[in-house]
Amino acid sequence: LLASTYKEQSRYADAETMYDRLLQYNVRQLGRDHPDTLETMVDLAMLKYEQQANSNGAQLCDGVLQVRERQFGRDHLETMQTVKSLGIIYDGQGRHQEAEDYYQRALKGYERLLGREHPETLRSVGSLAAMYQNQGHYQEAEELFRRVLEGFERQLGHDHPDTLRTFENLAISYHGQGRYKEAEEYGERALRGRETRLGREHPEAL
Repeated sequence: LLASTYKEQSRYADAETMYDRLLQYNVRQLGRDHPDTLETMVDLAMLKYEQQANSNGAQLCDGVLQVRERQFGRDHLETMQTVKSLGIIYDGQGRHQEAEDYYQRALKGYERLLGREHPETLRSVGSLAAMYQNQGHYQEAEELFRRVLEGFERQLGHDHPDTLRTFENLAISYHGQGRYKEAEEYGERALRGRETRLGREHPEAL
């Protein structure tokens, strides 16, 4: 809990220290392959990714994936969550082909396990779309973000943070294609939604 709090406060060095301590404790008390130990490894790997450090985050996460594949099988939900995490790390490292492979594998797994419109499936679609968008592939990103938006509106509602974030992402996709009127429309919808949820003076609504 303390490690997560430090992470949310961007106190990454303190968070890493706490995760390292927790990992060492779990390894001693529970063993390296215990689910709690593996979860801490993934948390530590994602922390290293968020710091954009040239670290062993991908190696750490890949080790967890191998264990979870052995414990649960290739199509288990725990395995898919690790696959997605590894895709995010590779994406952040600019290893886009590897990231795409893992994003696609996670997406197909979530669709089988949870269904096409489960929020976790839609978030996986959004991760793939964001990678395309960051590479300047705005039309491919738009197609995926539209699927995400339609699903979030049905599953979570028009003013849910995930829905509003997708409005914003679609605005970026439209702007990148020179479709400025649509970009403005979707950007304004995201802003209005945040004003409704958070108030006009909240930093995210300014």
